[in-house]
Amino acid sequence: MNARSKNAESAAPLVFDGTRWIIVGGLAVGVVLGSAGNFVEAGNVKSILYAISAVGLITALVLLAAEHLSAGQRFTAAGFALVALGETRVLNPTETPGGEDSFAVGVLLYAPGLLMLARSIWLPLWVRVIGAAAAAVFAAYSLVYLGGGAIDNRGPFVGIGYALFTLTVLGWIIAVVGTEKTDRRKG
Repeated sequence: MNARSKNAESAAPLVFDGTRWIIVGGLAVGVVLGSAGNFVEAGNVKSILYAISAVGLITALVLLAAEHLSAGQRFTAAGFALVALGETRVLNPTETPGGEDSFAVGVLLYAPGLLMLARSIWLPLWVRVIGAAAAAVFAAYSLVYLGGGAIDNRGPFVGIGYALFTLTVLGWIIAVVGTEKTDRRKG
């Protein structure tokens, strides 16, 4: 049997050897501080909250990508890696020159990553569906903005995308914690 005829995603178990709570913590920091930044006036405090949120998400997403890659789940690993790459672009404050363009490209990178994750059997169906919906919203926003359309990155369209993204990240937390419960039952 050649490598191409194998299933793209193996059934190897996820180990989370020493990374589980770093992943959960990074995802939680991303959700909590990212959400908190929405209630703070523009300025240094808002930038710091968003920056720490992004670093938490990037750290967790890279670890999730590494975990899934080591389990032979390349497609899922690539999805987490693409979302992490998008988050590195979103890290730039939108108030700086070129910040809005960087934001649009960043959330555009979320789209294929979230769609790849929507195919992952590791995630519950509700997380995959919500993530795919977030991908559609982010892709639409980015394509309109990059195509020269007048669309605000602080408007309701992006707000809907981030609400869906936040629910998706909460689903990832549940999946990581749920994997621990499954591991304990096997042991």
